[in-house]
Amino acid sequence: MRLGTKSLLFGCHQVLLHPLLVLAAWWKLYGVPSWRMVVAIVIHDWGYWGCETMDGPDGENHPKAPAFWCFRRMRSHRKDEPWAVVGREVFYHSRYLSRQYGVEPSRLCWADKLGTAWYPTWLWVLLARLSGELHEYMDDTKYEIHDPELSREGRPSEFFRRYKAKVAEWIRDLGEAA
Repeated sequence: MRLGTKSLLFGCHQVLLHPLLVLAAWWKLYGVPSWRMVVAIVIHDWGYWGCETMDGPDGENHPKAPAFWCFRRMRSHRKDEPWAVVGREVFYHSRYLSRQYGVEPSRLCWADKLGTAWYPTWLWVLLARLSGELHEYMDDTKYEIHDPELSREGRPSEFFRRYKAKVAEWIRDLGEAA
């Protein structure tokens, strides 16, 4: 079974738990979401299905399939059409794709990061180990929180604590920018 599929079934992007945390984070950051936004929150990571990696060439493009599903629901070609709006939220919840297209990450990006940070550390580490995601995350040098010492010494709890601190910084910066 491929890594992305394992993540969705019993890993860090588990199809029930992760969307619930992201929904709670959205509610805290932006208030009550529309029903379309709830659908977007539920499906935003489904593009990981069948991916060999989480952050390799296939995993980096995981938002495309669920975003295009939203776009196909559009009744018109107007940019303000509700499904177009949520499709953009899904597509640009990826900081990678946002950089690629030269736009700011969507609000869903920050709700996604905050929802992930709300995992209890022990649970995130357990899920990351069960799915096999842990080594990819800890070894990936592109992350702002990468530390070769943590990877070498195998300290996933400290890695996730650093992630939580980085998310807190991003959310604080969002509040200051508003």
